[in-house]
Amino acid sequence: MLQMLAVDKNVTVFERRTGGWAKYGVAPQRVDSMREAIYRLIQGEKFYFIVINEDTVPEFMPLLPIMRDVTEAPIFVLTSNYTVEKRTAALKNGADVYDPIHAQPRHNILSMLELLKRWSDRSLNLEVLVGGDIVLSQPRRKVFIKDNEIALSKTEFAILHYLMSNTGCVMTHEQILKAAWDEYIESDVGVLWRAVNRLRAKLPAPANEYIKIVRGVGYVFEP
Repeated sequence: MLQMLAVDKNVTVFERRTGGWAKYGVAPQRVDSMREAIYRLIQGEKFYFIVINEDTVPEFMPLLPIMRDVTEAPIFVLTSNYTVEKRTAALKNGADVYDPIHAQPRHNILSMLELLKRWSDRSLNLEVLVGGDIVLSQPRRKVFIKDNEIALSKTEFAILHYLMSNTGCVMTHEQILKAAWDEYIESDVGVLWRAVNRLRAKLPAPANEYIKIVRGVGYVFEP
């Protein structure tokens, strides 16, 4: 069976279409969000192709380029609100196909399977980190919380990237200062505290609790 990843919040619609896929040797697996899909991809799970239901995941577009960074499995976006403008944006951001949802799912299935014959899957190695509600793309320097992008300064991004890269490990003040600043001295610990406080203030709950203080030592990222 070919493994397909479906990004679709509507369980009822997904289950109704699952039987149709099975007839053609496709085994769909469903996730609710782009964040969950990206996490599974960077964990090394292999999918022959990906289908995004724009009707139930309308916020998919900002994270589409990051999904494209971590896999070259063909990405299909299906929608009942098709426009040429949205198609252009989806293809520009990494989708391979942006199509209207047909009344008969069989039409979508057959057209996708025909196109899949032309493509092969290969994983990429661009650094994308997922921790709890946070998705961080190091090459694009972007951070998303629950699929919504947030703006961080260069230093705030560096701190978050370093802590997420060492999830579960207590990082000392000195280690974080070395990672986030080009030059530092030990007395800069106060500067680090203030920077972390600004970073946490920008992270909505519960993400702001992921960065935990280890008093007298440093910080740890624990989603």
